[in-house]
Amino acid sequence: RSLPETSDEELREKRAFRASPELLQYVRDAFGVYKGTHDFRNFTVTKGCTANNSKRFIHHFSVSDPMVIQGSEWLSLKVKGQSFMLHQIRKMVGLIILMARLNVPLKLIDILFGSARVNVPKAPGLGLLLEAPMFDGYNRRTSSQKEGTNGQVSFEPYRKEIDAFRQKYIYDNIVNTEVSERVFDEWVKHTEVYPEQYRYINKDCVIPESTIVVPGVSQPRPGGTAGNQSADSDSEVDNDDN
Repeated sequence: RSLPETSDEELREKRAFRASPELLQYVRDAFGVYKGTHDFRNFTVTKGCTANNSKRFIHHFSVSDPMVIQGSEWLSLKVKGQSFMLHQIRKMVGLIILMARLNVPLKLIDILFGSARVNVPKAPGLGLLLEAPMFDGYNRRTSSQKEGTNGQVSFEPYRKEIDAFRQKYIYDNIVNTEVSERVFDEWVKHTEVYPEQYRYINKDCVIPESTIVVPGVSQPRPGGTAGNQSADSDSEVDNDDN
């Protein structure tokens, strides 16, 4: 199967899209479900992941007000957690994108915490960056020590320079890359052309048996033929890793 070309008219319509207040609240509520301690086994690669090592704690997951940049609407997502697994953030975002497009009940997220393994789509890596390393624990320890010992780690004295660098070399590049290469548009089209692995994203929140991933067992390629990849290779269809 080949991806359909996006016409100029379609591209204009996509860039003119603006999220309604109801949709924005849905997205905020959805990311809020991730907060707390959960089993994120469905949000990383299969190999080496078990119920014993897939629990993670999310402090918060915030969603900004919409920003219109170069004619398109953007949201800034910020997540703070104790630690993250491979692809975890991209899969957390990818799931919400597809759920929002279909207005799927948020209880699906809870179902995927610790449920049978399924392929959660990875959103493109474009735009994913480390905002800042956190030294909260270290700073708490040093604050209780005697004066004159190790100081606290803070980036605030350099905030102006950091923000200027981030805007010029990171944020502007993210926007320009999306405008020129249509990374997210291509990713969404992939999920539409190859929907077989994502049929569990439905309004009934029912996980079809055909979407369950069995570690070590080859998964069928789109179209029904057997492939060489196994579930251990995280063999979902996207245009970022393949």
